[in-house]
Amino acid sequence: MVGKNNVGKTNVLRAIYLFFNPDTYNAVIDRNMIKQITGGQSDDPKISLKVKDDEICKGKQVLYTLTCDLNNKEKKYYTSFSNDDTVKEKFKTSNDIKKYLTKKIKCVYLSTTDEDIDKQSESLTNELILEYYKKQNKEVKKSVEDFERQYKGLITTFQDNIAGIEQDLAKQFTGMTDSGVVPVLSINSTKDITKFLLENVKLQLDDSYAQDISTKGAGIQRASLIMLTIYLLCQICLKENKIILLDEPEAFLYPLLESKIKDKLEKTVSENMNMQMFLTSHSRGYLSEINNPDYSFAYLRQEKEKREYNRSRNDSDINKYSVVEPLNRKNKYEVLKNYGLLDQIDDYEYVIVCEGETDKNYISKILVDKEDIPQIRYNKYSVSAHGVNADLDYDYVGKGARACLPILAYLDKISEISRKVFVLLDGDKEGQDVQKKIKPNEYKHLEIEVLRLDGNKEIEDFVFDKEVFIERVLQFTPSLKPYAKQYRSVIMGMDDKVSLIEQTEQFIKGNGIKDANIYAIKSRISQDLDDVNVNGDWLLSRVNPFFYS
Repeated sequence: MVGKNNVGKTNVLRAIYLFFNPDTYNAVIDRNMIKQITGGQSDDPKISLKVKDDEICKGKQVLYTLTCDLNNKEKKYYTSFSNDDTVKEKFKTSNDIKKYLTKKIKCVYLSTTDEDIDKQSESLTNELILEYYKKQNKEVKKSVEDFERQYKGLITTFQDNIAGIEQDLAKQFTGMTDSGVVPVLSINSTKDITKFLLENVKLQLDDSYAQDISTKGAGIQRASLIMLTIYLLCQICLKENKIILLDEPEAFLYPLLESKIKDKLEKTVSENMNMQMFLTSHSRGYLSEINNPDYSFAYLRQEKEKREYNRSRNDSDINKYSVVEPLNRKNKYEVLKNYGLLDQIDDYEYVIVCEGETDKNYISKILVDKEDIPQIRYNKYSVSAHGVNADLDYDYVGKGARACLPILAYLDKISEISRKVFVLLDGDKEGQDVQKKIKPNEYKHLEIEVLRLDGNKEIEDFVFDKEVFIERVLQFTPSLKPYAKQYRSVIMGMDDKVSLIEQTEQFIKGNGIKDANIYAIKSRISQDLDDVNVNGDWLLSRVNPFFYS
C-alpha cells in the first residue's frame, strides 16, 4: 500500500488486525477523531472484509462478507452476509464466526509506531516460542501440560480456602474494620499460562556477547523481529492461513539489510501458498516492483469534507476519509514521479526514446499538463544499473540517434511487459539511417511508432519561433552579444528549410567566435523552460493518439 504521508496506510493495517483481534481495540488510538468530537450512536469502528474461501465448502470457492462491529458491548462482534446456504449455516452466530477465524487464520501485525520494538518482541516470544517448543519437543509439551493441570488445581485449592485466610487477616484489621475497611484477597485465575511460564524468558541477540534486543540498534531490532515472526509462523501455523501485516518493513534498515529482508519476505511468500503479506512502504526498493506480477499495489489518498454536527461544540468539523484505490495509470505515475523512479524502473509501460537530454527537456515541457507522461529514455538513461545485457549485441550505448537502437533492444529483453514506445529522431542523415534499422515487427514486447523530423532539422526548429530562439541563444551566450544585430539578421532571413542549430553553428565558425560552443548552447537553451512559450502541436498530434487515446 503506497501513498503520501498521513493518508491512512497504517490505519488500514490496524483495521485488518483489529478485525481478527477485536479484544486489542484501543479507543484512544483506534476511534475516529470525528466520533470523539461529535458523539453519536456508533462511536467505534465497524470493519467489513470480503472473503474468497475455498475451504468452507469443499470443492468450490465461495464469496462472503464478514463484519466486525466493535460497538457491540456484549463482545458479539461478528456478523456475516452471503448468498450461499452453506455459509449461512456455518456462520449463524458471532461465536461461530470467531471459532472459524481462530481455527483458520493467524494474523500478526508488526507496527513501527503503536508499540516499541522491545514490547513487540516480548509479545512474540510469549505467544510463539512456547508453542514452537511444545510442537518440536514432546518432553516440553508434556511438562507444560502437567504444569497447566497443576496450576489450575492450585488456583482451585486457593479459591476453596481463601475465605478462611481472609477471616484470619480480618483479626489483624480490628481497628480498621470498625471504619468499614475489610481485607479481601483476589486471585487472578484468568492469568495467561503462557505469560506466567515465560515471564523470565527474553529474546536476546548475540553479536560477540548476548544482550536483550532493546540494547541493539533499531535496524537490528526490527530485522530480528521480522525474521523471528516469519520463522515461527511458518514452523507453528502449518495449516492456518497466515496474514502478516508489516508497517514499513524498511524502517530503520540500511539499504543492504533492507534488500536482504525484502528477498527473505519474497521467498517466504512464494514458498507458502497459504500466506498473505500486507505492506505499507515508502521504500524505493519496494516501489520499484510496481509492475511486478508477484506484487499487488493499492494506492491511498485522503479526502476531506466539512460538515455541521448538532452534538459538536464547533460550528463545523472536518471529516477525513482514507480512500483505497487499485493502481491505475494516473496514480502509478504520481508514485513513480514523487519517488524519483519514473526514469529508473525497467518495466514502465509507456516510453519515449529520444536522442539526448535537450530533446528530453522539450518533450517534458510540451507534455507538462498531462496527468501522466511517459518515461523518457536517451543515452544517459538508456539502461538500468545492471548495464547493457551481453545478449543485445551492442558494444556500447552510444550517443544521439545511434543510442536508440540498443535502448530498444534493451527495453524488449529486460522485461516481458508489453510497452508502447515512441521514438523521436532528428531529420539528419544519422536519424534517417537509424529509422531504417528500426524494424517494429522484430520486437516481441514493444509497440513502436517512429517520428523523424522533416528535412535536416532538429527539435529546436519545431519548439521555437525564430524570434524566441534568437533571444534564448543571445541570453545564454555572452560571446555572441556583440554580434547580436548581425546574428538576428542572418537567422530571420534564412530559408525555413535550414536548421536553426546548423545556421547558428555556421555563424559562430564564420565569425571566429571561439568562446561559443554549439553543444553548450543547445543544452543551455533547453533548460529553465517554465516561463518560455514553446510550440508543441507537432508532437502532440502524434503522441496523443498513440499514448492517450
